[in-house]
Amino acid sequence: MTVQQGTATADEISARERTALRAVAMPTEHGGWSLTLEPVLLGLLVAWSWP
Repeated sequence: MTVQQGTATADEISARERTALRAVAMPTEHGGWSLTLEPVLLGLLVAWSWP
């Protein structure tokens, strides 16, 4: 059995992309959720009040 180095399957690439996206979308530090949710909630409030 031969193993080629430097090649990645589609599953490995998509797993790496999911990991990178999770690192951005899911804050791990204390206070990170407020930095994420406050702009989202403000956007929702403004969207509903906008004519």
